[in-house]
Amino acid sequence: MIRHGEIVFINEIVEGNMGPSTVRVSGRIYIDTSSQIFLVSWDDSTMRILVNTQGLGDQNSYIIDGSLLQCIGEIEDGILIPRVVRNIDGMDMNLYKRAVMQKRKFEKDYMGT
Repeated sequence: MIRHGEIVFINEIVEGNMGPSTVRVSGRIYIDTSSQIFLVSWDDSTMRILVNTQGLGDQNSYIIDGSLLQCIGEIEDGILIPRVVRNIDGMDMNLYKRAVMQKRKFEKDYMGT
């Protein structure tokens, strides 16, 4: 069974503050000089995770330096292995973060999670 991706932020992955290994994470793509691909936090450019794109096939066309992407996949040894990638250029990321924080608060207050 394929697990759904829990919404997490890059800083939670980097700091090790996340529970699930199947995640939905958003960030800006950065390709460095050695062709390594990173997903960089939109609000703190020092926070980044390495992305292994080998299994994406046709979805590799979404991997454009500087694009804002959302990935659903697994975290293994601190590396994101995405199953699904979608371009989210134009999304208001501050509003997105506020919505996620409100969702978490609701779940904690009313659902005990």
